[in-house]
Amino acid sequence: MSATTRRSLLGTGLRSVTTLGAMSLFKVASARGLDQAVLAINLIGGNDSNNMIVPLDAAAYETYARGRGELAIPKSSLVTIVSSRQQTTYGLHPSLVELRGLYDRGALGIVANVGSLTSPLSRLQVLAQRGLPSDLMEHTSDSRWKFVHPGFAAPSWTAALQQTVFGKEPFETFGFSSGLLVVPEERTKIEGSQMDNPRLLKAMTGGTPLRTVFPSTGLGKQLEQAAKLLQVGGSLGLGHPVFSTSLAGFDTHRDQLPKQAELFTELSQAMAAFYEATRELGIAERVTTYTDSEFNRALAPNAFHGSDHGWGGHQLVMGGGISGGDVFGAFPSLELGGANDAGSHGVWIPAIANHQYQATLAERYGLRPWDVAKLIPELRNFASPRLQL
Repeated sequence: MSATTRRSLLGTGLRSVTTLGAMSLFKVASARGLDQAVLAINLIGGNDSNNMIVPLDAAAYETYARGRGELAIPKSSLVTIVSSRQQTTYGLHPSLVELRGLYDRGALGIVANVGSLTSPLSRLQVLAQRGLPSDLMEHTSDSRWKFVHPGFAAPSWTAALQQTVFGKEPFETFGFSSGLLVVPEERTKIEGSQMDNPRLLKAMTGGTPLRTVFPSTGLGKQLEQAAKLLQVGGSLGLGHPVFSTSLAGFDTHRDQLPKQAELFTELSQAMAAFYEATRELGIAERVTTYTDSEFNRALAPNAFHGSDHGWGGHQLVMGGGISGGDVFGAFPSLELGGANDAGSHGVWIPAIANHQYQATLAERYGLRPWDVAKLIPELRNFASPRLQL
C-alpha cells in the first residue's frame, strides 16, 4: 500500500488546536520521527475510581465520606492536586504518589465520569430504564474492546482501522506472555507466530539498554516491553503502534481497601516509569497513555467490605503532548440518590460516553475526525462527538 493511501486514513500527526477545540486535553502534536503511538491500560474488573480521586472541599468531602462509609480514604491521607477547570482541589489515592508528580508537571490529566452510553441520558430516563446501554455493568460485552488471542483485547477502533485499510484480511496483532499486545497501523512483514514472536523478542533485547528502571511487576514488565518496542519498532514496521496492556484484580466485591492500595501502587509506579522512558527516548510528546475499565463501582459499600458494580468513572491520560495538570469533564456530586445517581447507591450516570473518550484518543493517534466517525459510528448519537475539554 502506498503512503498516500495510508495517509488518506491517517493524518500527518499534525493537529490544529481547532480540531479538538481550544480547550482540548491535547496540545498540537509533532510528527517528527516516530508517528503517534497510543498505549491503553485496561484495569480489569471495574476500577473503583471513587477512591482514585476524591474532592477535598469540606462539604464535598463530607458527602463522599458519608456515602462511602468504611471505604472512605481519610482526608489527611489523600495526595492533594489542584484543578483550575473545576476551581477546587482534589486528593489522589495515597498509593498514586508518583502520578501526582506527573500531574503537577502537566504530563497527566484526569477525565471525569466516563462510561458506557449509546446516547446522552438524563436521570429521569435512567430511572425509567429508557435508553440504557445493553452492556451496562457487564465485564465482557463492552464494544470498546475486540478480543483477539485468549486473554488479550485490543481497542475496537484499531481492528476497524485495519479492516478499513486492508479489507477482509485477518486482524494482525502481536501478543506476549507478559500480557502486552501490539497492534500495528497496517499489516507488517514480520514472519512467525503472533504470540511471543521471536523476531520481536530479539529486537527488544537488541537496542541500547534503557536507563529508566521499571518496577518488577506484571504491569511494569508490559510497559518496559512497550518502551523497548517504541525504541526499535520503526525498523520493523511498528512505527505507528497501538499497545494494549492490562492490570487485573479490580473486581473488588470483598476487602477492597488493601487490594486497591496494592493495585494503585503497581499502576502508579509503572506509569511513571513508562513516561520517564518515553522522555529518555525523546518521544514523550508523541506517546499517549490512557486507562480504561469496564465500569466504576458503586460509592456505597456492600456487606463484604467491598463495592458492587457501578457505571461512570474517572480515567487517566498521560503523555508529554497533553495539556495535563487538570481535571476535565463534569465531576459527579457524590450524593447518594442525588442528581448524578442512577439509583440510591452512588452509581454515577456518565457525563462523557466511552465512544467520545475513545474518539479523542483515536484522533491523538493521528486519525482525522471524519475517519474516526467511520470507525466509531456511535458518535453520531452525540452532539459533541469527541471531547472538547
